Amino acid sequence: MVRTDEDLENMPPAERLKVLRQRAERRRKELEDLEKQKKEEELRELAELEETIRDLQEEEEKRFREEEEKKKKEQQEREASLEETVEEESTTTAPVQASNDSYSTQPLMPPGPNTTFYDLTNYNLYNKVKELSEKAGQEGITAEERNFLSGVAYHVNRIQREETYTSSQDPKSYLSRTGGLLKELEDKWK
Repeated sequence: MVRTDEDLENMPPAERLKVLRQRAERRRKELEDLEKQKKEEELRELAELEETIRDLQEEEEKRFREEEEKKKKEQQEREASLEETVEEESTTTAPVQASNDSYSTQPLMPPGPNTTFYDLTNYNLYNKVKELSEKAGQEGITAEERNFLSGVAYHVNRIQREETYTSSQDPKSYLSRTGGLLKELEDKWK
């Protein structure tokens, strides 16, 4: 085997050409191996980077879900607290809608915690709110009447916030008309 360039110069030309070709082939293979190693290293680094990105995305999604759950729970607690407050302020339960009895002939009772959409779209309730609205504009209303209107306003707002409410369920628009009267009263009281 040739060790130095001096040994190479002392060789016959055919043998020298053979040795030079072997050296060139060896260097070409070394370069290919280096390129292959470099490519493998780049692919490994890319895979690690993708895994890190995926982990960060999962972590961020988890944080987002936890934050949404926390907000939802806080909202539910606030609503429950508000309902408890309204319930505590209520002295009696809501009147039963059994017949065409008018609210005006029944004692004033604010809607209770189980007030439904159908209770609030009753024409008698709308008429009572309208009557109290007119009375408030003329001669004023009592604390009991004001408490009644506050309970109705709370439940109207609650029903309108719920996702299940649609105006097609209330073809006579009692809920929105009642809400409008209550809004006018609220503006007067401010």
